[in-house]
Amino acid sequence: MKKALLMNLALLLLAVAPVFAQKKVFVSDNVLQVAEQARFDYKGTLKKATAKDSKALAELFEFIRLLENAEADEHAMTCLELIPVATDKVFSQAVKSRSTNMKAALLRRITAAQERSQKAELKKPMEEWAPYSWKALNNIQFAIEDTTKKPAAANSATGAGTGVGQFGTGTGTGAGTGTGAGQFNTGTGAGSGFGTDAGAGKPDAGQKAPAKRKDN
Repeated sequence: MKKALLMNLALLLLAVAPVFAQKKVFVSDNVLQVAEQARFDYKGTLKKATAKDSKALAELFEFIRLLENAEADEHAMTCLELIPVATDKVFSQAVKSRSTNMKAALLRRITAAQERSQKAELKKPMEEWAPYSWKALNNIQFAIEDTTKKPAAANSATGAGTGVGQFGTGTGTGAGTGTGAGQFNTGTGAGSGFGTDAGAGKPDAGQKAPAKRKDN
């Protein structure tokens, strides 16, 4: 029983492992040494960045100022691998808030990191798989599309109806309501009306009026 339980636990861990592995990004030991000397919590900040924290991403971008060429290139590899993890939208917003000089430095380093990367999906042109980040790094103005659905707007409508009386016709109006999915949709309404009598009228010419009855 115990052996079977341990076997099931091992299988569960193997199944979950790839999920956690997806959030792992390259980390340079040399960069960690520089971060320790600068008293910068590199691992903690990186963990926040993988959780889509734009402030943590911005701190990682600025940290590149403290690095020499080799370490800066290795740090750029970490930034490159963060794009699909933090998502293109979050990464691009963090880049967008940086100075023009910082964007240019990141673009140069991250482009070089793409060439050295061993991951085929990251070597593709960035505008194909991370269009917002590509625009942000190239200092191109952009707006992220809002894909959230808006609630349907209600529309009102009025209807008109006609009514027929016993000896004449009349008109009336009624109110109805309609609903539409868009701002400019129109609704439909139904109304009811009541006619009024036009009068009994007089006998036609030549027609005798009924004789009055005489009582004896």
